[in-house]
Amino acid sequence: MKSNVSKGVEQLQEINSKIDHVDLQKIPETIHQVELFRWPITIVLLCLLIFFCLILLWGIIQHSRCLLIFFAVVGLVSVVLCWILVSLYLGLCVAVSDFCVDPEPFLYKQAQSSINTNVLSYYLHCDDSVVNPFTAPIKESTKTVDNMESTLNVVIQITGVFYPEQQVKATLNHLSTKLNSTEKTVSGMAALLNCQAMHKDYVTAMEATCVDVLKGMAYMLVSAAGAGIFFTVLIWVASHTWIHIRKKRRTNNIDEEDPFLPPSAVHTNAGRIRDTYGTIGLFSFLGHHSPNRHFAAASVNSHSSDQAFLPGRYTPPPSYHQLSGCAFEGNEGYISQRA
Repeated sequence: MKSNVSKGVEQLQEINSKIDHVDLQKIPETIHQVELFRWPITIVLLCLLIFFCLILLWGIIQHSRCLLIFFAVVGLVSVVLCWILVSLYLGLCVAVSDFCVDPEPFLYKQAQSSINTNVLSYYLHCDDSVVNPFTAPIKESTKTVDNMESTLNVVIQITGVFYPEQQVKATLNHLSTKLNSTEKTVSGMAALLNCQAMHKDYVTAMEATCVDVLKGMAYMLVSAAGAGIFFTVLIWVASHTWIHIRKKRRTNNIDEEDPFLPPSAVHTNAGRIRDTYGTIGLFSFLGHHSPNRHFAAASVNSHSSDQAFLPGRYTPPPSYHQLSGCAFEGNEGYISQRA
């Protein structure tokens, strides 16, 4: 009986050594931790992109250059971030696709330090072509338990005749109970080590990875690429709107009597005088009757030559009485000519 117990322990230790270092709990825990951060970060990022779009719309409605410039900056950062996400999702999609085409080499490489190759192949394929690596140890364990049980029955018969003491019977009954429990454990171990349940979980995990996860990453890849293209177009729209607002002229009220008018304002004033009185009439009464002929000629022709305007720029304009007298004399000459 001692020899059978030693053999049974050795067989159980052999089974335990083949699967003792396998820990599958780390995989779902890692996925849970990643999803715990990935989901809220993705939602926050999408909300920021929507907020930037609202800033652009408000800037276009209000014709605000500040908002458009701000959107151009954050839009550029968003475009860079979107294309980084595109690269990340594209790399993940390619990696998962390569894994799903032939996952066994990767699994064998990752599990070579923790599990036997025969055991891994048994759980991955689970068909008649693969030999169960636990069959021989379980059969040996069952055989040793049967041998101990048969030997114990012989011992119980002998002690019933030669050692009828109650203490001996109690010890043998306790040993018989332990043997029955060990037999049930060995039988249950054969059911636990069967590949059907583990292979079903493996197939479910592969379907989730190669269908659901890959499809989700493909959707994220398309959405990130679409967001990048969309924000590129929005940056172009914002820049175009900004340039359009920048070129828009602003109407300012100019005081024509201001002695410190810039040259552009003087040009505008001269153009208004020319349009009001006419070029020929202004030349006629300013050329013959104004004491400052040079100033008048320079004022009229200031739109064609800046050099002609500069000498008379600081000459004082004619007085109101002189202009009135010139206009009166010009009118009399015009009446006499008509007569």
